[in-house]
Amino acid sequence: MIGYREFERYLAFVRRSDVHAVLEAALAGAPQGRKRALTCDVLLAAMVATATRDKNLTLVAVHRTLVGELATDYQRRLGIRGARGPLTVRQVRYLWNCITDLYEHTEARRPDLPLGERVERSGKLQHLIDQLLASATLHIGAAGRYAVDESAIDSPARGKGRPRRDSNTPGSEDQDADEPEDRYGRSADIDARWGYRTKTYHNRTNQVFGYQMVGFTGVAPVGGAPRPLLMERISVVAANCDGIDATISGLARMRDEGVSVVEVLADRGFSYKLPERWADKLRAMGIDQVLDLHPNDNGARAHKDGYVMVDGWAHCPSIPDHLIRIAKPNRLSVGQDKKDATREERLDAAGRRAEVDEFNRLIAERRVYRFERAGRTAGGNERFTCPSRAGKLKCGGCPLSADYDDVPEVAPPVNEAGELPKACAQTTITLKPTVEPKLRQREYWGSPEWQLSYNRRSDVERSFGLLKTADGGGIQRGWTRQHGLVKTTLLLAIAVAASNLRILLSWARRTRDTRDPLTTMDVASRGFVELDDDGHPLAATGPPGGPTA
Repeated sequence: MIGYREFERYLAFVRRSDVHAVLEAALAGAPQGRKRALTCDVLLAAMVATATRDKNLTLVAVHRTLVGELATDYQRRLGIRGARGPLTVRQVRYLWNCITDLYEHTEARRPDLPLGERVERSGKLQHLIDQLLASATLHIGAAGRYAVDESAIDSPARGKGRPRRDSNTPGSEDQDADEPEDRYGRSADIDARWGYRTKTYHNRTNQVFGYQMVGFTGVAPVGGAPRPLLMERISVVAANCDGIDATISGLARMRDEGVSVVEVLADRGFSYKLPERWADKLRAMGIDQVLDLHPNDNGARAHKDGYVMVDGWAHCPSIPDHLIRIAKPNRLSVGQDKKDATREERLDAAGRRAEVDEFNRLIAERRVYRFERAGRTAGGNERFTCPSRAGKLKCGGCPLSADYDDVPEVAPPVNEAGELPKACAQTTITLKPTVEPKLRQREYWGSPEWQLSYNRRSDVERSFGLLKTADGGGIQRGWTRQHGLVKTTLLLAIAVAASNLRILLSWARRTRDTRDPLTTMDVASRGFVELDDDGHPLAATGPPGGPTA
């Protein structure tokens, strides 16, 4: 049973987002029959409750929550039980379909829509789910710093055939996202596509038929006060899309809504994209990126002014060859050995620790050869000074370094005329954003500062874990039987909202942070009222065997 006080919390969570008012206003303009018994706020609250308790969002489960988990007298107060009896699953399905019909916009489902209306419906859908998810941060404030990632979402329908391409590597830009059929026929979910997923122990495949969900999880600044692990925004695309455009659009929407987004943490799936799709757009919005490097991006690239760019940073042209490419271990931290670890496990852990130590040693050695920041120009370009002038190297091209002790010595890189390049001859050099734009970031890649900052990206992976594990949100194939991009997007938004509410309540209990009034709502059980066969409260009775009152 769900006590009415607990359900009132779900209702309050939905109502403060105001999405129910948006939906009711939109439905009011559509042709209507008799007055609906089920309102949008009650339906959405029941869906949040179902996602929390049942770990699925089938409409049958939502109906069971409404008529089987709520007290009969409370159902009457909500208007879902009357003289005709309780609410039927058909009424739940009717309202849900009315809501999703407002936003159906894909070409496969609505080929009759003109392009302008298609774009408008898509925008309204995204704004609605943004509004719902913003309810979680209404009182604690938006993070402004986000770890972003995408995760595969299985369609409940079975995909026909196999992908058009070998899905051994991420991304599938060569496949048409709007094509409704694959080469072996039509699936029941005409919006879903074959795409790439990370192969794990549970899914045991790198292919998925369905969708990709991009999640924006708020993170704290390095060294700042911790935050609850809230996924503040999502975007959903077909599985054969990479989610880059949806991520940029999501960041732009937050900025337009007044959220000061200052930092984005992304893995190689984002940073490996062309700079005009990712890095350039972040920089245009004033957002710093914290990124890991794809192995193909490692290496040195010489610049005409004399310096070499290595892993997104300017370095001395005399940098030793063994410091050009430094392979990063898969993991930069190795935990303590288990007490019952086998000899093979201990040897494996020792080997991984040695790899991490060697990586850190090489990064520290290479850092000596990097140029140091020396401020910005009036136009926003960065200025750097060479490592010899910064006191880290002894170089014949820099007379000031002649007296340096205990530092490496390098030969000046003079040309045939005996001239030093600008990078060595000038006090500082200016690096425009167009120099290595894809890999530029605030912290030096691989350094302890970078590792500390980049470690925050694991928060978005933890968010997806909370959504997908059996004891979390339970989002696995079959968690819903709804098809289509619009229905899947709305259901995922509700599942994320339910997860955010659980996290808020857990955070409040653990930290006593009760800024959000929902965390202090009294939901303690006050007992139940015994009802007769007609649903009316029974008269009070005395103790067993005693006289009737």
